[in-house]
Amino acid sequence: MLKLYISGNIFNVVKLVEYFELPKDKILNIGIKILTKNDSDEKAEELITSLNLADIDMNDDLHNTFVKETLLNFDQILRITTIYLWEHNKLLIRQNLAADKLNTKMKAAAIVTTTESTALAITKATNSIQKEHELNLSTGLRISNLEKSLKRQ
Repeated sequence: MLKLYISGNIFNVVKLVEYFELPKDKILNIGIKILTKNDSDEKAEELITSLNLADIDMNDDLHNTFVKETLLNFDQILRITTIYLWEHNKLLIRQNLAADKLNTKMKAAAIVTTTESTALAITKATNSIQKEHELNLSTGLRISNLEKSLKRQ
């Protein structure tokens, strides 16, 4: 069934091949190794060549239904566990990057606002000190004038 599926005669496996970034024969070889629990490339190739797709009679309704239903389920499982999960992962990464960029912009805006507020507070404090200094000078001048006036009297 794996050989029939990877052949692409019944289902389009282009996206799957693109996802794995491997040729079909390499994917088939790895799949056979997994299914047979055998690490030997030679035995996997031997098994692949021994599988004859002509043995499956797609003109027979029973064979046709069995093969298509089995491969449909296999296709859905493979797509969900590979392509769809990877696309979902890429979407989450993009969303996280966008959230990070937004947080960075908000922090930068908060820093600018804080800097502007600090500058405004410093300006107000400086103005207040200057006014108080002017009042003290004015008060000192009045007292000085009163003392002079008192000495004259």
